[in-house]
Amino acid sequence: MKLNAFTLTLAPLLVAGAFSAHAGPQAHVVCAYHHTLGDDAIMMFGKPNQAMWHDFFGNTHTDAVSTYQTLRDQPETTCDNKADGSAYWVPSMKLPDGQVVTPAYQKTYYQTTKVEQYPLHPFPAGLELLAGDHHGSAPSSRITFLCANGKGYSNQAGEVCGLRKGGDAVQFNIGIQFPNCWDGVNLKPAYGHSNAAYDVNGACPSDYPVKIPTVNMNVAYVLPQITSLDTAKIQLSLDPIMNGEKREERWGSIYTAHADFMNGWTVEGAHYMT
Repeated sequence: MKLNAFTLTLAPLLVAGAFSAHAGPQAHVVCAYHHTLGDDAIMMFGKPNQAMWHDFFGNTHTDAVSTYQTLRDQPETTCDNKADGSAYWVPSMKLPDGQVVTPAYQKTYYQTTKVEQYPLHPFPAGLELLAGDHHGSAPSSRITFLCANGKGYSNQAGEVCGLRKGGDAVQFNIGIQFPNCWDGVNLKPAYGHSNAAYDVNGACPSDYPVKIPTVNMNVAYVLPQITSLDTAKIQLSLDPIMNGEKREERWGSIYTAHADFMNGWTVEGAHYMT
């Protein structure tokens, strides 16, 4: 990873407890929440309002027909690095009392490990990645949870979050680690086939030989309206049952946490991260 004029800031290891395997150099961007839609341009391209409710960060124009080209044509973003026109999204969250809440922001770490032995390649234009399992029912090593007043990141639900240090709100974070080995062919994942996998001790599997920066997304929910939060009772949006144009909403447990990333970095910005 190169230091450069884009100010891809080398960050302190704030997420070491979440994903300790990635303790090499890292850059980060912070992107405010922008909008919510029932759209998913990766898995349901061209089908507006037919996906689960998603909360979007980064590119302010993301919808059901977004592509790398549309992101670059309209690169306006909530991220603090304007070279990043990427789209990031996660399923909407429902609190135990039934209230649907929006996140405050997400902080994404672009991380590297063992680059001298296993060189990095820049994100190709048009790369789209998925992380997590929207059918998940058990803990995953790639998904972690944090109460800001708690003991650190854990992949187990069940901790009850209290007020954070300032006493002004409950803060709950979800960390999502994306795969960092691309198959070198498919820019887009498909049902039944992933276009990326996770490295093993820094080495990529033979079917996914192209090593790319690890995208670690940390989504922050700041909730001043409550004083405690049982994380085991959180629900996340699932794909609805569609009756014509009418949605029948469905919700899953916290273990269905997942995220989508659509690369919208400038070519120069993507190269600077390798």
